[in-house]
Amino acid sequence: MEVRTMKQGHAGRHVTEISMDDIVNEDNYSSRGEQQRLKDRLELMWPTIDTDRVFMYGTRYADYDFWGHVIEQLWPEDLEVHIQPVRGTAVLDADGEVVLTDTGVYAHPEEWDDERLAATERKMVRKDNKDPYVFMCQYFLDTKHRIDQHFKKEWLRWIMKSEIEKPLTYYIGVDSASGKGTSFPAMAVVGLDEDRHVYIMEARSDFETEADLVDAVFEANLIYKPACVAVERYAQGGYATQTTLEDQCVARGQWPPFEWVTHGLSDKEAHIRETLRPQYLWGNITHLMDLKDGTFENELTDFPRGAHEDTLDATAYAVQWGLKLGPYHRSDAGERKTKTLMRRRANDKIAFSEETLAIPLHPDDEHEREEVSYAVV
Repeated sequence: MEVRTMKQGHAGRHVTEISMDDIVNEDNYSSRGEQQRLKDRLELMWPTIDTDRVFMYGTRYADYDFWGHVIEQLWPEDLEVHIQPVRGTAVLDADGEVVLTDTGVYAHPEEWDDERLAATERKMVRKDNKDPYVFMCQYFLDTKHRIDQHFKKEWLRWIMKSEIEKPLTYYIGVDSASGKGTSFPAMAVVGLDEDRHVYIMEARSDFETEADLVDAVFEANLIYKPACVAVERYAQGGYATQTTLEDQCVARGQWPPFEWVTHGLSDKEAHIRETLRPQYLWGNITHLMDLKDGTFENELTDFPRGAHEDTLDATAYAVQWGLKLGPYHRSDAGERKTKTLMRRRANDKIAFSEETLAIPLHPDDEHEREEVSYAVV
């Protein structure tokens, strides 16, 4: 018998059986960088293992953690997964989700009963100051603990686009992430009706390059004619920097009403929670059916324990500015600001006409925007 760590090599070693125990723990499960390193090590190590008998033991703390990666992505057909909470039963459904049934029967009644379990929870949460989520994971294998879940599935409302009766004013939010690690750029489009009800029209983060994101922003600008495009400020070198979008305004002859914004809160999680959660709680947000069972719904129900939250952040920017400016806002201030910046940067090499943009009350009105003429001198 030999004990080795994940960092030590296994190449050239013939073994009968390998057991992996507690690779993920309560200290590293919240570090996505550490989780990614564990995944990388396992993928490098696996081809060198000369045995079919591999046993993995441990607690699953989040859907994006090491165990989720193993079960759902690496070998979903080669593994036999056993899940045993301290009380009740648990099985994996067809989608790989854990379905818990609290039957009241303990797996090891000689060791556990209601009194001992309650005492263990009190000690962990009150005395040891542990997160209740950790207790639920360790003893009930519940990675979507109800107390911890910010967006409950029963809060989500769905509608077909053809069923929206009132005209909408559109807002676009852009999460201009760096594109490195677990953070990716995202874009969301929301519509506000006259009652300030929010409809989520689009929410996507499938951009492989900066050019893909920029194309999507300008395409959405043509389709929706938004009242505002709220773009998160990000350090130079990230996706959708202010400079890149301004350059594309000149190249394409489009002047979306950009606002370069920051959420002003401690972190992205706080921005999502404080902007979106009250709206969902009050039933003030409805999704298009096109988003059902997709990335956006998964990010919502997994938040704040999910692998990604980029589309949620983009949606939060769109909703935040939509509710701030309202359903009838059709200002050209963003477009004028963009033109002014570009005129300065081009050293007055681009001359614009002085015509004022004709902005309709609603994007569905018959009156369309007039094209802004410009000439290179």
